[in-house]
Amino acid sequence: MAKTARSRAPSAALAKKRALKERTVRKSKSKAEAVEAKFRKAGGYGRKVVSPWDVPPGGIKNSPAYKKVVARCGGGGGPAPPGGNPPP
Repeated sequence: MAKTARSRAPSAALAKKRALKERTVRKSKSKAEAVEAKFRKAGGYGRKVVSPWDVPPGGIKNSPAYKKVVARCGGGGGPAPPGGNPPP
């Protein structure tokens, strides 16, 4: 009894998995590019110069960065940083 040689080619199931993975990656990449383009158009990304005195929309106290600093420092002790013009 001679054994038949097994095929060394990838199975159809593996090929389908690989194709699905590639398709998913391509879709997510194009979606991320679309989201980035939308925000760039709105002015959220890609600003050439950002001032440390820029106040985010909604005020400094609603800023996620400010909330993280407050949480890291142990609560809302002092006043919020000034949101006006830079000091002279």
